[in-house]
Amino acid sequence: MASRNRRSRLGSSQVDLAGISPGVILLVMIALINYIFLIEGRPRDRFTISPVERVVFSFGSVVLAAHKGYSRPFLPDLVLPMIPIFETKRLTLRPVTLEDAPATQRLFPQWEIVRFLGHNIPWPYPEDGALQFYRDVALPAMERGEQWLWAIRLKEGPSHLVGCIALNGVRDNNRGFWVGLPWQGQGIMQEACEAVTDFWFNGLGRDKLRVAKAVGNIASRRITEKEGSRLVAIEDRVLRMGPTKAEIWEMTKEEWNARRHGPADLPLRMSA
Repeated sequence: MASRNRRSRLGSSQVDLAGISPGVILLVMIALINYIFLIEGRPRDRFTISPVERVVFSFGSVVLAAHKGYSRPFLPDLVLPMIPIFETKRLTLRPVTLEDAPATQRLFPQWEIVRFLGHNIPWPYPEDGALQFYRDVALPAMERGEQWLWAIRLKEGPSHLVGCIALNGVRDNNRGFWVGLPWQGQGIMQEACEAVTDFWFNGLGRDKLRVAKAVGNIASRRITEKEGSRLVAIEDRVLRMGPTKAEIWEMTKEEWNARRHGPADLPLRMSA
């Protein structure tokens, strides 16, 4: 009898995870993350996720999973909103979502665009290639804090994206981009690069940016030259067009900020 009573008391003291409000959980998670940054002495402008934060997020996922009808992973809910939205004179750069797949599928599969990109891009491009890439590659990498990918939209233009620009930690190729054929030659990518490159140095705190350019990709090379990058190597690479020579261009944080006379004051806001 005593044993049964003890079990009964223990059972009645168990936490009912499903009874905890998701809003309360979110507030607790935010408080914990802010506390982590406080004790580590890190500013909140570092858009990366530490191992400790991943443990906190994982706990949140378990608790939220106890709620009926709530099955989304908790980590993306907090990581993706930490990728900023940039607004330049003509552009809005917003983190990509699955809703960007249809426009990408229409604009991206052009040989003039694809030929200078990596050999891992399938060609002919599949009918659902954009959806597969965003769903299975890009968004998971963004959730892990390994890649930052923005859809480029014109403030005065179509509502859909006109191109994409990405940052990542790939060796000797930290930035990549493409823009649809109707919008090439208008300086759009130069403007987008200004925003994300400053984020690389002064948001993510990286000391060096390296990009790879196929020797024949003159337009892309001009963007890099205008930024003040230096040619540091020429390598053999296999791109979608086949084996070719690729130039490696480099710029340091000090060079970038000296060129801009200090960190850029670009308008940005956190994504919703």
